[in-house]
Amino acid sequence: MAQDEPAAQRVERIAQALQPQFDQARYKLARQFAQARDGHLIEQTENEVFAELNRLKTSSQEVGLQERLQEAEAAFFPSCPPGQAAL
Repeated sequence: MAQDEPAAQRVERIAQALQPQFDQARYKLARQFAQARDGHLIEQTENEVFAELNRLKTSSQEVGLQERLQEAEAAFFPSCPPGQAAL
């Protein structure tokens, strides 16, 4: 954790980064449920729900990892001016 970032701020930052993935999954699942025929909701949505939640899990882990990597990178001061390779 960045030393100067309180835990609540870190949680909020990551939650904001995850929001688009959650919204996309929520609407995709809602469309599946709305389009299922009466009496066939589980049968017609079970595979789609499983697949979408697996995609959400994967994309959430990717976003969480990216946020943590960016946090770690920000904690290091560059050893040379921008645009120049370090030796």
